[in-house]
Amino acid sequence: MPQISSLTFVSLCGPPITQFDPVTFVKSWLTSNRRSAVCSQGPARKQNVTASIAVQSLWNVMQKSKQ
Repeated sequence: MPQISSLTFVSLCGPPITQFDPVTFVKSWLTSNRRSAVCSQGPARKQNVTASIAVQSLWNVMQKSKQ
């Protein structure tokens, strides 16, 4: 609920998109030790995902329907 409230406030009271300058926000993001969207040096994803047999069966059916 707080997120919807914030988004609604920005939508109603915020400046037009043509006046938005993202450069200052991007710089603050990158200087706070965050990674850029195109960075390939992020942590590797964990591959030890386990799923129940029922979920695996559902995935198989969905995969076959795409073919």
